[in-house]
Order: sequence, then C-alpha cells, then structure tokens
Amino acid sequence: MQRAVSFAALLAVLFVLAGPAPAEKKKPSLIDVAVAKAFPGAKVERVCMRLSETELQKVGKLASQRPPKKSTTFAYVARKEGKVVGTAFFDSHIVRTKRETLMVVVTPAGKVAGVETIVFQEPPEWLAQDTFYESLPGRGQGRALILGRGLDGTTGATLTCRAVADASRRVLALHEVGGERVGRVPPAPKKDREKPRRDAAEGPPD
Repeated sequence: MQRAVSFAALLAVLFVLAGPAPAEKKKPSLIDVAVAKAFPGAKVERVCMRLSETELQKVGKLASQRPPKKSTTFAYVARKEGKVVGTAFFDSHIVRTKRETLMVVVTPAGKVAGVETIVFQEPPEWLAQDTFYESLPGRGQGRALILGRGLDGTTGATLTCRAVADASRRVLALHEVGGERVGRVPPAPKKDREKPRRDAAEGPPD
C-alpha cells in the first residue's frame, strides 16, 4: 500500500511540475477566413451595430424591401494605415427552402466591392455563374441592384440571383444607416455652383 501511495504521490508531483496541458489552437472560423481574404494586410475591427426601430424601417425603405427583423448586426471594418478601405457584412437568408450566407464587401463610399458565397445549402447547380458575381462590384443602391431591371441574372439560378441582389441592397442600406461607425465615408460637400456674373454695362435685370 505504501508503494502505491508513493507512486501516486510521484505522479502528482510530476503533473504539477509539468503544468497544464497546452490548449489546442483555435481554428479560424469561416468568417475569419473570408474577412482575411477580403482585406489582406489590413487591420479589421468587428463593430456591433444595434439599430433602433426607426433605423430598421429606414434600412427597409432604402433597400426596397421589408425591414430586417434582427436589430443587431456586425460589421467588419478594415483599415490600412488608419484609413478605411472597406467593410464586410454577412447576410444569411433563405433562397428557396435552404439557407445561404453571403459576405458582401462595401467600399467606404457605399458601393458593392464584391460578394462571396460562404454557405450554400441549396443544390450546387443553383449557384449563379461567375459572370453574375463579377457584374456586382461598383453597383450602388437602387435599380442597379434589382434583378430584371438594372441587373441581369443567369439561367437556372434566378432565385439565387434575386436573393444575392436583395442581400446586397440590404447590406448597402445597413452601411448607409450605420454611417461612420461602420466605415462609411461621408460624401464631400458639393461646392456651390458659381452664379453667372452679370456685366454692369448690361444694367439691372428686367
């Protein structure tokens, strides 16, 4: 018995000397990987944006759709040398019966910079063609992002194209409502147009 106790005590001492087992390194999430790919070399800040009921209604109006149900969303604001280079939002929605999650990257001026599919649970043949996604960068809010009006879809993926267009407008609306807190750069003030000078010799106006 004494031998058993001594052996147990020895194991306890060795355990203390060795210290706790090293923790396994946490694997990056799909979001982490996507954001790092979208903004290589940038410093990214995760911003929690809580929207009031008034702001939710404004998002719906800007996006020409129903207001979002969730009042909390997250924006990933990327900066290089202290300057905002873009913001990523993740939008999850139903295409037909299954879920799709997109990363929509927005420029500081409020244009689509790119859209990437993160999760797609519908049949893979329903994915839109690359040409559709390649046509999205540079588009702003409104008609340019409405399928069948300013935006053309691809054959066999109409539902997916519509879902992507709706999500893009929704994200642009969130970016506009969020303003500077989510990396939106306010537009430069328009200069007053110079009024035409009237020659004194012409006399006063009639």
